[in-house]
Amino acid sequence: MKHNEIRIDNWVRWNGPSHKEDARIISMSKEEVMFACGDTATYNELRPIKLTKKLLKHIGFDCFGKDWEGVDRYELHLMKIEIRGKEFYEFQTGTYLKSLHQLQNVYYSLHENDLKINLK
Repeated sequence: MKHNEIRIDNWVRWNGPSHKEDARIISMSKEEVMFACGDTATYNELRPIKLTKKLLKHIGFDCFGKDWEGVDRYELHLMKIEIRGKEFYEFQTGTYLKSLHQLQNVYYSLHENDLKINLK
């Protein structure tokens, strides 16, 4: 991943030398990030966490079922996500999302605060 794609408080998959885990970033420099657990990693060790319906529900999105076109609709704090086939579409900004950190960043741009998530 690149330095300018992520922010503090984003969740990412850390592909460390001996394990893989989902971790929350608490600080960043140009060379590396620090996680809430205290470990650090370089940007090339980070991978996005893929969005899924199950993950949306875990975060707290409510499912409103399918619309008249058969599109699944989810909502949290006025943020609306439509799932069109395998694509996650954020309604207000017109943004297609593939990963959790992208969802977190769009949420922040809409609400000016972080989407609180606990994956552990």
